[in-house]
Amino acid sequence: MPSSMLEQIVASSALSATSNVLAQIMTAQKQGQPFSFDIAAFLKFVLCTVISTPPNVLWQEYLEEQFPGTTKDKKKKSTKAKDDKNEKRTPDAADEGQRNWWNVFMKFFLDQTVGAFVNIVLFVATIRALNGSGSDEIYAAIKDGMWPIYSAGLKLWPLVSVISFTVVPVDKRVVFGSVVGVAWGVYLSLVAAES
Repeated sequence: MPSSMLEQIVASSALSATSNVLAQIMTAQKQGQPFSFDIAAFLKFVLCTVISTPPNVLWQEYLEEQFPGTTKDKKKKSTKAKDDKNEKRTPDAADEGQRNWWNVFMKFFLDQTVGAFVNIVLFVATIRALNGSGSDEIYAAIKDGMWPIYSAGLKLWPLVSVISFTVVPVDKRVVFGSVVGVAWGVYLSLVAAES
């Protein structure tokens, strides 16, 4: 496993753990009870992040390879190509060059549709499976949870995606999303607690 992938899994998992603890504290306060750490819920939520981070990293790399955020200056590209002939490079938004707004839009659109739906299905299915649900219960939970989670996400993720695709290098996007998503993680922890 590439070290960048491992770094992103560790960073995302740490942020996910923080979200879950905050959600547990908020739940206890909301119910007027003293805080009691639920290790099982904590481990399930972090495990869900460990499972979902690699596909998200690969998704971000795929989007950038298919729709580079910038177009290179041909002179710089030919010189760079000679230097990096045997070295595989993944383009990212921080590279020099002309911003390709069509590609930024395509990444945004695909991330907010395909990426969002796959992430919601993966999250709900993983949490339900870890809680011992069968396939019928998992399907029903996905069907019932898809639109409420997606709708809630529209308040946060479109802006995060625009920033991510225009400013953040591809190898930092999942962690950037995890940092911004601590509040989202609290929301998902609260959803998972109801599962």
